[in-house]
Parts: sequence; C-alpha cells; structure tokens
Amino acid sequence: MIDRKHRIIEVGFSDSEILSIDIVSNDIDKNLFQLKQGDKIASHHYFLNADFQNFYSIHFYKTSQRKNIDLSQKYFLKNISNYFFKQKIIVGVIGCREGSDKFDIIVRDLAYQAGQVIAEMGFITLTGGLSGVMSRAHEGAKSNDGQTLGILTGSQKQDANPYVDIVIPSGIGIARNYIIAQTADLILALKGGTGTLEEICYSLDFNKEVLSLNSWIIPGVTEIIDLSYFQTAIEKLFLKTLVNNLNQRWEDHSGVLS
Repeated sequence: MIDRKHRIIEVGFSDSEILSIDIVSNDIDKNLFQLKQGDKIASHHYFLNADFQNFYSIHFYKTSQRKNIDLSQKYFLKNISNYFFKQKIIVGVIGCREGSDKFDIIVRDLAYQAGQVIAEMGFITLTGGLSGVMSRAHEGAKSNDGQTLGILTGSQKQDANPYVDIVIPSGIGIARNYIIAQTADLILALKGGTGTLEEICYSLDFNKEVLSLNSWIIPGVTEIIDLSYFQTAIEKLFLKTLVNNLNQRWEDHSGVLS
C-alpha cells in the first residue's frame, strides 16, 4: 500500500466571504481508497483528488457553526478561486460575430450562459472583445459578477463591446487569434467561421482543451451536445487547479495556510 497522507482543506466562511482557510494533514483513512473524485465523505466534506503522495479533501463550514451550510451560494467557489489561485484561470469563448448568418437566437443564449458558468467559478471570460458571441459571453459573465478580457484585432480600445473589463487592442488583425489560443486555459467553440476554426487549430497546437458545441469538429476537439458538458469541464479545471495550487502552497508554507 502506498503511504499517502490525507490533507484536509478546511474552509470557514460567513455568507459569501471566506474568513479562514487551513490545511491539515493526518493519517490516511483506508476508506478513501474506495472514493472517486467529488464523492462525499461526511457532512460538508468532499474528496477532491489524489496525487502520488497525498489525498485531498475539502471541508466547508460556517465560522459560527458547522452545520446548515449552503454549498450552492453564489460566491462560494468564486471566493475559493480568488483566495487560492496564484493566477486567474482564463476560459475562452469563440464564435461568430453579430451579423453572421450563424448568429441565431440559440447561439446568443449559449454564449450568454457560457459566460455565466465561467464567472460562477471565479474564472475570467476571454473573447475577441467585439460583437456577437464575444459580446454575449461577456454580458453573461458580467451578469454573474465575473471578470472579462477582450483581445481586439484593431488598435482602438473603444471598439470593444461594453462588457469588457480589460481591453487589449493588439493592432495585429486576425493574428490576435493566436494570442487568444495561447492565453486561454480552456476553449469553448460555438458556431463560427474560419476565424473560429483558426482559433481552434491554434488551441490544439498549444495542447489546450477545446470543446465544440455545434461548431467545427476536427481531430483533437471534443464535441459536446449542451452546456452541461462545459460545466463539467469547468469544474474539473477548478479542481485540478485547486489541487495544483495547494501542492505549491503546502511546500511554500510548510503545510499551513491561515
């Protein structure tokens, strides 16, 4: 049997504000070997992940009481992301512009909902910063108090859609697609033309995960049928990033955060 340690991340919060985070380590519970990622261990105690040396689980509790916790409250995961992650996770949403025959009501709604999903985790929504899918994804993110990033083809900041927090006017035309692919940690592709295809190809070259919802399907791209699959990919990225950051912080802080 591998001699692993069980590291428990205890998160105390009041309403939407995280007030304390501690990591503790103790002997492994043999039952953990039977668990899958995301399984519930005990009340408000979930198995996160495992690496060669450690099992991680996370325990959520109110600082005033350790019961009646609403794990679905709006800012919960976002605050964990903001506290733990040394760098913000960036998720790209790519697709057609307004005026394209591909920009129908379904695409409009999907782009908006995708931005909401990204913001819920505390991640940044990245697009090309203009109209259509780009604007709707940013609008959705802002409706969920998310942060937005737009990398423009042109050199004028005022060309960005009104929902962009951080505008990068690249001034390099469609070559900015290369930067979008390089910047994003995960890409969701909705209906789009050759520009969208180019962003997908660049993303695959950079070994980024690309999900396609009614968009281009080429080798290496994962075809999905609705946003529930995107939600799952976002959650996996959240957990993976959380564990990676905890590994680093454990080494940096000798096992305790407060």
